[in-house]
Amino acid sequence: MNEELLKYLKEELSLDELKEMVSDVNSWNGQLEDYYYYENDEYFFRDFFQDKVDEAVRATYYGDYNYMDDYVHFNAYGNLDSVSEFEYDDEIKNNAEEIIETYIDNIDNMYNGDLKEKIENAMNDFEEEADDE
Repeated sequence: MNEELLKYLKEELSLDELKEMVSDVNSWNGQLEDYYYYENDEYFFRDFFQDKVDEAVRATYYGDYNYMDDYVHFNAYGNLDSVSEFEYDDEIKNNAEEIIETYIDNIDNMYNGDLKEKIENAMNDFEEEADDE
């Protein structure tokens, strides 16, 4: 991957756009599932545990779960890990390169028109600059 393109995109993409990239890739192939979190609310527990209270209790007990955190996801063992909004944003920022690279690797399968167009335009601009040199 072109390092200049990667640096440019890290500077140009907003935190929300990085989160969209995670969501898009995760919806396609689950490749960024480590960075995909759900809102930590009753709907999450209804959707994933329905009437299985014992499973929900086990998943919170054996995971790194705090009821007051904003976001939650399943760890590699099927238990729940939660983070505050600040921690989640920090995780996304700290892994921006991996997120961008993975998105670009899967760009042909992405659906978000505006974001996809923005990335493709940047890629084309950097390809043209490389051709001009």
